[in-house]
Amino acid sequence: MAAKKSSSVAIEWHTISVTWVITWAALLLVGAGWLAYRVWLRPLLQGPSAPSPPVPSADTASFIQLSGRVEVKKVNDYVYRPADFRLPLEEGDMVRTGSNGVAEIVCPNGSRLRVNPDTLLRLECSQPTRHSRIGRVEEGAVVVEVSRQPGLVSTGADVRARLEAETTARIQFLGDVQESFVEVRRGQALVQSGEQQVAVGSQEGARVVRQGPIEKKRLLDAPLLKQPLRRQQMAQQAGDSTYVTLEWTGVSDAVAYELEVASRQDMLDSVRRVTRSTSVVLQIPNRFAGVWYFWRVRAIDAQKFTSDFSETRGFVIGQASSPTGTVRCSFEARQQMTFSTFVVLEGRTHPSCMVTIAGEPVTVQSTGQFRHFYQVLRQGLTEEPVVIESPQGVIEEWTMKVLVDDQGIHVQFYPKRAAGGP
Repeated sequence: MAAKKSSSVAIEWHTISVTWVITWAALLLVGAGWLAYRVWLRPLLQGPSAPSPPVPSADTASFIQLSGRVEVKKVNDYVYRPADFRLPLEEGDMVRTGSNGVAEIVCPNGSRLRVNPDTLLRLECSQPTRHSRIGRVEEGAVVVEVSRQPGLVSTGADVRARLEAETTARIQFLGDVQESFVEVRRGQALVQSGEQQVAVGSQEGARVVRQGPIEKKRLLDAPLLKQPLRRQQMAQQAGDSTYVTLEWTGVSDAVAYELEVASRQDMLDSVRRVTRSTSVVLQIPNRFAGVWYFWRVRAIDAQKFTSDFSETRGFVIGQASSPTGTVRCSFEARQQMTFSTFVVLEGRTHPSCMVTIAGEPVTVQSTGQFRHFYQVLRQGLTEEPVVIESPQGVIEEWTMKVLVDDQGIHVQFYPKRAAGGP
């Protein structure tokens, strides 16, 4: 009997190249490594990312000028920190200036506050639809320019000034003697202390001691400057210093005068001096020959009311033909950012030159740089004048063209002689 053969099934295995196996393994390893880096390793190496600085919006107030020592204590904070242009200001924030500090703040509704040196202000302007309060002066003085909506400013003694639209007023509070002052330079205000109310018009002032009766009176006239003449170049005297006499006219009922001298036309970082005389002699070291100095004066009466400042004049030590006395005003500017209806403009010129954009003075820093807020008024194309004036009175004119369309706000600058634009 024949032996029975066992049946078998042959299976053919398909072979795979070793190169492919290595390639796929390498790709898997790279993918796993990249996933591990993204999930675990990169966060450990980078640490927590710093938040980007906030940008002012239409619903918050913001700084538009800063000079000297200016500090802010946020409403939920306990310490004062240096002020910064990028810092959005909220209702309840405290703004404090030192003896050389000046700050200018714009509210969402367009009202502006110039915080003078040695001042403590509680900011109260926020969204324009919430209320009419602008701020509370706890110490020092603030110049308030109310825009198209009335605004309310109070003092540390709870004296309230309701300023009508298009009104400019200086609000001052002297905490040590509890005296409040409301000096209206332009427009109308209603001053209230307790149950008493008094209407105050242009070039009128109101004074309240503690919460007593309201004293109202006409403000003093501004002094008229006599010498030096405008942009006068003074001959340098022999020796180490040159003596310059500043003289102005006396004002009826004035008991003192406040003199400001600065090396900048915007009078920031100025030196202030109160005198009972109508002249002051300055001793200027001759090593500062060629430096332009600017000065102005205001009158003070027996009740501590102040007049408007006089015009601002400039002088320089040095021969009239000296090239050091000649300042050439270069000018450059650009659009930096926009928010709401405001455009932030940045630029540069000579520190001693005066710049006005659309009729508004521009604060030029000691480095020659400036940062200016311009408020757009309408759709379409608008042309605004730009004037750059040297201390010698040489004027250069430019044009700022503002185009508002569906894509946003576009700003460009051209010398006035140039044609063309957006």
